[in-house]
Amino acid sequence: MGANDTERNEKEEIEIIETMEKFGRYQMLQYFLICLPAVVVTMLNVNYVFVAGEINYRCRIPECDDQYPVYNTSWWPNKNIDRCTRPLVKELTGGSCTNDSFSEAVAVCTDWVYETNDTVIAELDLGCQPWKSNLIGTIHNVGFSLAMLASGWMADRFGRLPTLILCSVGSCIGILKVFASTYYAYVLIELIEATIAGGTYTSAMVLMIEIGGKKNRVLAGVIFAYAIYVGETLFALIAMFVPYWKNLVLIIYSPAILSILLLFVIKESPRWQLLNNKTKSAKKTLLHVAKINKVNINNEKLLNMNEENLKKEFNIDSYEEKEGLTAIFKSREIIKRSLVAAFCKFTSGFVYYGLMVNSVFLPGNKYTNFMLASVMSYPGELISLYLMNKIGRKFPLIYGYVLSGLLCAACGWIPEDYTWLKITVFLLGKLIVSVCYTGVITYTMELFPTSVRGTLLGVCSVSAAFGSMLAPLTPILVKTPHGVMPLLEFDGKVYGQSFAICRYLGKKYGLAGNTLEEDLVIDQNTNFYADVRLNGIQSFWEPDASVKAVKQEALVKTVYPELLPKLEKILKENNGYMALGRLTWADFVFAGFYEFFKQQSLIPDMDEKYPSFKKLRETVMNVPAVKKYLESKSK
Repeated sequence: MGANDTERNEKEEIEIIETMEKFGRYQMLQYFLICLPAVVVTMLNVNYVFVAGEINYRCRIPECDDQYPVYNTSWWPNKNIDRCTRPLVKELTGGSCTNDSFSEAVAVCTDWVYETNDTVIAELDLGCQPWKSNLIGTIHNVGFSLAMLASGWMADRFGRLPTLILCSVGSCIGILKVFASTYYAYVLIELIEATIAGGTYTSAMVLMIEIGGKKNRVLAGVIFAYAIYVGETLFALIAMFVPYWKNLVLIIYSPAILSILLLFVIKESPRWQLLNNKTKSAKKTLLHVAKINKVNINNEKLLNMNEENLKKEFNIDSYEEKEGLTAIFKSREIIKRSLVAAFCKFTSGFVYYGLMVNSVFLPGNKYTNFMLASVMSYPGELISLYLMNKIGRKFPLIYGYVLSGLLCAACGWIPEDYTWLKITVFLLGKLIVSVCYTGVITYTMELFPTSVRGTLLGVCSVSAAFGSMLAPLTPILVKTPHGVMPLLEFDGKVYGQSFAICRYLGKKYGLAGNTLEEDLVIDQNTNFYADVRLNGIQSFWEPDASVKAVKQEALVKTVYPELLPKLEKILKENNGYMALGRLTWADFVFAGFYEFFKQQSLIPDMDEKYPSFKKLRETVMNVPAVKKYLESKSK
């Protein structure tokens, strides 16, 4: 009987290298624990969607609003007034304002009344400054890109586990945002928090890949992606019931502090331990894994193996052991892989987070829409898991990117009247890009050797972060009539085209002509200035160096000597202005483009040759309202 037991044990005994390949309770527990900080950091990673979200506001009217004004009033004028414009009061009826208390005149608004204080828009008084609110998300993702680059190196140098704990615990610094009293203090904290927190993703993903074995890499990628989606869904649920931004920040950031406890329950990657000559620790970890998974290995053999033999057992050869970051980029194959991985990660990051950010602009409740966009990722991971294991990594990614792009383009072409069709196509695009988002994580993990995997993953992740940096700015493009800048928004409508906006504002603020003929003169001279600039623009952006040289030579010798004196003559005939002998919107166009016009003209002494150009720009910049605005922006 004893002989039979011994024989059975010998048959059940596995090789030491198989210790990490046998997926069991150890991997399940470690995956769960590693995903906890990933869930928390994901909530922080998209916090700006609601914390810096859009709210309604209007201009404050000092003559009508009391000390504690409210957004909804009965006396607001019965005409379309955008929220960046202040209607002027002509007279008060009975000492209070009515709908008829306002004249036709308006002024630029400098003080606003907000419907709620649920977001930082109200707290930091960011009315009519959409670029500032959109920039919060971009700055956050700048910090994330820096974190991914630095944390990859840290994970390779100091270990996967210490980097994971440091980054996840350090992310709680974002709590300080609730004490920020200025916009610049707020975005500085946002940047610091993201720079620390972003390393959680890199270190957690590398650790999960390495403890699960080669056969379970796709599974590790899918589980990690689910942690991200759970974080997004949980964030939407919390924000739905806790809309006030300070309470929301405290709730989602506070759990990060508890990540310090994971130091006692998560184990370091044995492969990293072997690569960094921590053989004793690696043996201890392997014995622990075997015990938890209840696999039979030769403990005595493991304990008696020296460092060199143990590395050979795990197929860690001299290339993987000694290769450094400088040497790795001498390999053309690694460079090619890095470029492909960087492009794939940029695309998936930009599309994925672009769809998440824009989901709140779909018809309906913004919290529900954000949650739906998150939930659509769940089946995407199962599709990714099946296709990656059944077909491979390459072709599912190729077809997934193409299909996602087609769906996103189709969503843009579907009219707003077809609400459900538009939402369905949008969510299908989100589902497909989720397949790519997970697939490319696993794909890039398998491209690089263990010794520099964290570093190269961090390098490639910078491009993903660059895509996510651009994503928060896409709502601006969604609102543009033709998909280009600049734009003017008021009364819920958006208008584009530079000269059309300038003409409108000129008429609105008394900077246009008094007759049709005077308007014609302004248009005539402004268009001539545009034609002069167009010559330089075509030359400046010419991609062919030889053609560019010919064009620039023609500009300097022929075109500008003919056109610039004519432009100077216009200014002299109009008392130093572009038209009508007084300040008009055309002068603002001239001043706004002048510095770039000088750069592209290749005339370094333009100010000396044509002093009237410089004088007009100075005249515009010294307009009291313009001067005050510029001074406020320089602080």
